Amino acid sequence: MINDSNESLVNVYRVIRDTPEELVGLLAGIQGEYHALQGRTERRDYFMEKRRVFNEEHPDGITRAALFIFFMRTCYNGIYSVNRKGRLSVTFGTGS
Repeated sequence: MINDSNESLVNVYRVIRDTPEELVGLLAGIQGEYHALQGRTERRDYFMEKRRVFNEEHPDGITRAALFIFFMRTCYNGIYSVNRKGRLSVTFGTGS
């Protein structure tokens, strides 16, 4: 049984348990796109677009898990924080 108040984190655990190959494939795609970008501004814009998708489009479980992991690597100081509406509110990090 997986239990946590953070639904996105619970989703990551379930996706890793149930469909790890698909998750790895999505993460590889995100990584390739991100690392192909030139400079901080392009990477920040990419981050902001992925945050918009995460918050507004409510992607499927596997995509949501991949984006959650992406945010843990690119959010400011690796912080995951949501606002009162449950939307990811952390900005792009300095070490990304």
